[in-house]
Amino acid sequence: MTKRTRNWFYYRLSQALSVLLLFLCLTYAESAGADKVKVYWGGVGFTGTWGERDQLYPYSSRFLCMPQSDCRAGNIDKMARDRLAKKKFDNIDITLSMIEGIIMAVGITSEVLGITKDIVNKREKFQHVYRIFGSLMFYEFRSGKLIKNVPIIIRYTTHLDAPANDNEKFDIIKNLLSSDSFGINFFDIMYQQSKSVNLEILPAKQTQITEIRLSKNVSDIMEKRLKLANFKTQVAQILESEFVARADAPLIPSDIGGKGNVIGGKIKLRFADAEKELNLPEAAFKIGLDLRLFKKFQAIKGPQKTVCHAVAVTLRLADEMGEITNVKFARVQNSCGIASVEQVFDPTFYFPESLFALIQNIT
Repeated sequence: MTKRTRNWFYYRLSQALSVLLLFLCLTYAESAGADKVKVYWGGVGFTGTWGERDQLYPYSSRFLCMPQSDCRAGNIDKMARDRLAKKKFDNIDITLSMIEGIIMAVGITSEVLGITKDIVNKREKFQHVYRIFGSLMFYEFRSGKLIKNVPIIIRYTTHLDAPANDNEKFDIIKNLLSSDSFGINFFDIMYQQSKSVNLEILPAKQTQITEIRLSKNVSDIMEKRLKLANFKTQVAQILESEFVARADAPLIPSDIGGKGNVIGGKIKLRFADAEKELNLPEAAFKIGLDLRLFKKFQAIKGPQKTVCHAVAVTLRLADEMGEITNVKFARVQNSCGIASVEQVFDPTFYFPESLFALIQNIT
């Protein structure tokens, strides 16, 4: 083993040990029993400030069948009940008739749509990437104490001849919530990822994502597309969902300084007939993510070019005493693609997509 190889080996080993230390902090307490826990179906709510629904979830919020509405667009409670609440879970029994004890409810967090011009088979197309963010939440009815949270994201990509209009966007979101026409359904994915949820296996100490930091380089790029606070919230939600889905790590909803859906240790849910405020447990361990660099590399050869949207981040873990560890990650070679020389890449679209792929690789 050469000196260079040995140094590289120890560098990778230190990275692995640091990540292992992070996940050792995301530990569970021992199970208290084997019987199924009875929970009561609470319906679908929308987290955050309902008055900002046109910015947070402009299309799915139209399906909240409130008493004064005619519900002609559809009823999101029925969509979720048919595909989620009526299913069999491994460790819980769901009761639909009354509300008491432990409540199981869906919280829709946000919708995000990215559109960019693309070239498909030498024809100009517009790539649309839809994401719906949400959580399956379990909480005590009377106290409002959150017991468990299973965050979910679904992603759907399509190419159109022109940017989608409002009706087309609405139809896409409706199909993702109510049907299988695109081969993916939000509530089906939620069921698949939460089928084995166990309310008797809870973390000994809670962990939460509490900070997303952007370098000036990243801020200068992303502020051209959306508010930086909204971008930080998206990153936190994706990091949270990937940790839970891929690493089976228990996390409470992220709180990045009052810029997301959690404010002051509480999260609001707007249901069809009421509003509920949930109390989050205090986090003993805190995760932060620093977005250090977005950098484009390009090489032209004849009629084609190779374009890379490289991203670099630092993942941090801290407790009450201060920072425990930090690990640097980057995505360079895997961020590359080949295109015609004429094709123009929107950095505000491709850098976040590269970042989200890196987050998946980290988890």
